[in-house]
Amino acid sequence: ELLGARQGRDYGELWLESHWRSRPAKFTSLLQHIADRRTRTAADFETSSFAGFLDTSREVAPPRIGHDIVGAARQRAVEAGGRSERYLEWLDIAGRLEGSPWEQAVAWEAVSILIQRDTRKAQTTFNFALNEDDLQQRDDASVHAAAELFLCRRHKIPYYFGFDRLTRLASSNIEQFLALAGDEFEEISAGALLRKSWRLSAKRQDLITRRMSDGV
Repeated sequence: ELLGARQGRDYGELWLESHWRSRPAKFTSLLQHIADRRTRTAADFETSSFAGFLDTSREVAPPRIGHDIVGAARQRAVEAGGRSERYLEWLDIAGRLEGSPWEQAVAWEAVSILIQRDTRKAQTTFNFALNEDDLQQRDDASVHAAAELFLCRRHKIPYYFGFDRLTRLASSNIEQFLALAGDEFEEISAGALLRKSWRLSAKRQDLITRRMSDGV
């Protein structure tokens, strides 16, 4: 102000969270670098990759449980569609999907979400049958993310695990990432010192994250 400078022309404010939010890939790379440097300096581990200590497999064994989850998700989608012919093709597409039981369950849950959304809007639109193109236009990553979250909550399956999800939980804030990763790293350090080949399970990662969010 003393120099007569004008904000926007002569100077500006840098909000780091906004900066990283527009550069998610670079933010993830930065966090990976920070975490790996901390891992290398902490102890003589078998691997220097922090992400390498985080299990990324969902614990839905035995296989029967996985198929039970698929059946329950399918039933919800069918019930959401009711007897309306408007959603018959969507249900048929979900039924023909190949993949793991978890992928099938997510697909059924996503269709259920889309049917419920459309049902709320259909009262003010023509009740024409919907096809595959309609499904592709409405289905996106956010729908599948919601479907995955709903399934995990409903069946008490780990959701907050893996390095990618940890970076998203950081909300473009490095200090928040350090707080989240720090609690996991403490347990990783203890486990790795006892056993050189060791990984933090998805269930344990999920529990640590939930406890921290609750302030426990």
